[in-house]
Amino acid sequence: VDAKIKMLVYESLTCSHCADFHTEIYPLLKKNFIDNGLVNIEFRNFPLDIAALNASKIAHCNNDGSSKILHYLYENQSKWIIGKTVEELNKNLKKLIENSSYSLNFDSCINDKTLDSNCSVILTINASCLCCIRS
Repeated sequence: VDAKIKMLVYESLTCSHCADFHTEIYPLLKKNFIDNGLVNIEFRNFPLDIAALNASKIAHCNNDGSSKILHYLYENQSKWIIGKTVEELNKNLKKLIENSSYSLNFDSCINDKTLDSNCSVILTINASCLCCIRS
């Protein structure tokens, strides 16, 4: 899509403000600007901690080019972000994914070393609502 405005959004999956953006702002932005071809948005991972890195791996593991998992993780952030250790957060994240409709092998995704460099992974959403992952 050749939108005149290109938005780069750097985000961390453990950031509550980023979750607010995905649940409150993004739907309006998509409806009014992205779907109309006025804006192209790219979500770039900027994990602030290991839990965010692991969640980013889940968002990109076996991804079919859709941003559904990314939005799902933000929409349900309060369910998996609870805990004092990374292990507790991972356990909550694993439970969330296992109880979802997504067919992901949590342990395989988390241990996939090719996803460790996901700070450079870009999830692109264009005006036609097609998504792709580039690295």
